[in-house]
Amino acid sequence: MKFHPRLLLLILPILWALALFDFAFFTGGDNAYYLILSKSIAFHHSYTDLFLPGTPSATHFPPLLPLILSPFVFIFGHNYIPEKFVVLFFFGVSVVFCFLVLQKVLGVKSRSTTPGIDLVILVFAYAFNFVAVEHSHHILSEIPYLAFSLISIFFLMNYLENKRRCLLFLTIFTAVLTFHLRTIGFTLILAEFLVLLRRDRKALPIAVGLAILLVIPWSLRNFFVSGSTSNYLQQFLLKNVYAADLGTITFGDFLGRIQNNSFRFASQIYCELMTSKNPGLLISIPLLLLTMVGVVEGLKGSKSEVMIWYLLLYNIFMLSWHWYDSRYALPVLPFFLYSIYLGSKKVSSYIKKGRFPIPAVLLLLLFFSNVHSGSKHLSPRWRGNQVWLSGDRLYPYPKGFRNYFEVAQFAEANTAENAIVCARKPRLFYWFSERKSIVYPYTSDTKKMRDFFDENQIQYVVLDTIYGTTKAYLMPALNRMRSELRLVYETPTFPKVYLLEIVH
Repeated sequence: MKFHPRLLLLILPILWALALFDFAFFTGGDNAYYLILSKSIAFHHSYTDLFLPGTPSATHFPPLLPLILSPFVFIFGHNYIPEKFVVLFFFGVSVVFCFLVLQKVLGVKSRSTTPGIDLVILVFAYAFNFVAVEHSHHILSEIPYLAFSLISIFFLMNYLENKRRCLLFLTIFTAVLTFHLRTIGFTLILAEFLVLLRRDRKALPIAVGLAILLVIPWSLRNFFVSGSTSNYLQQFLLKNVYAADLGTITFGDFLGRIQNNSFRFASQIYCELMTSKNPGLLISIPLLLLTMVGVVEGLKGSKSEVMIWYLLLYNIFMLSWHWYDSRYALPVLPFFLYSIYLGSKKVSSYIKKGRFPIPAVLLLLLFFSNVHSGSKHLSPRWRGNQVWLSGDRLYPYPKGFRNYFEVAQFAEANTAENAIVCARKPRLFYWFSERKSIVYPYTSDTKKMRDFFDENQIQYVVLDTIYGTTKAYLMPALNRMRSELRLVYETPTFPKVYLLEIVH
């Protein structure tokens, strides 16, 4: 059997991702939430928030990723490592379709034995990106979402070439799957509608009708169980999700949010995403300028316009959200890279008549910057994995989280199964303790906090010194309740984490 050189474009990134694979449980709360929802589907045949008192219906996250993970949760139970490999599989899928999409927009013949150097460097710039590789083993939706986004765009490109109706259906179906992975997938659907409006108006009504048909069941389900089609809108309208008492945003607040996110994106996030470092404006501004030039150039090309429209719509929405970091920019990383490529190609056309390969050199610099960052994590990652495999499951975590999980494990062993705990990270606490958990309200009103404890029949409170919100909101209320609290457990090391019992 003849070895195809193109396979290296998949094999090498997967080997690099495996070298940086982390067995430890990611400390982001979303990570635990997806597993809890998968557990609900696998063992309870429902879509509910098992970690919350009363087990209400889940409406926050769309159901596709929990549905994909549920067979693995059913088979392997609390062992989350197989689910990490599911995400790694989708990383491989994203690399393959990144190659196929870029192959089309660059005009590289599909039957060519060896792909062009620009195509190889572009694919590797994505596949070895440190943010992407780190998320290839986190049980989060960004990588599967990116994989389905690229698949949908690939189908649309093929449909526009030959107008086969089945490809149109596959385009919309996979685009709607992105919506069922992350609600922001609606921006991909809108981008594809815009392209169809310009390129094939007769197909647009079919596409819109099919999308509505596939989107509406989830929205209706949420409306019937919670009275709202999505709680993202409620979050969006808050001035500060960590301080609900401040109320809803005004138009001025909205503009201020966009301004703050735009500055943070330009000064920090974009550079972190591209280089895995934060050298600041000196690097990020030139990259952004090249990106903007590339966006203009990309809108001129019939093959690349769906990528560029999607990139624009996605970022318009994200810049108006409460927060924006490199993780949330990851789903459009290949399109950012392609825009940088187009922008640098345009600039190089004015230098020595285009003979200096600025695009290839620039992308290679980004590639080596990310590989360098990844290589610095190899030794500590391997050491942490060895200790984890030897049985010390808490070793890889920072001390604060180690103590937090230690308290959770103590709660599992020393509290009643129906105990209800108030904790800053309720999903993580539930995953490590199997005890119902709920986060305290972000309010400085101590009476509201006390009423919250009573309404939810909270028996235990986790007092941590990790989060600023605990100090701002929880501690003042607990200080007023000193006579009603009993210390159950205190971690022996700093930063201290305490388990307190409310004595009624």
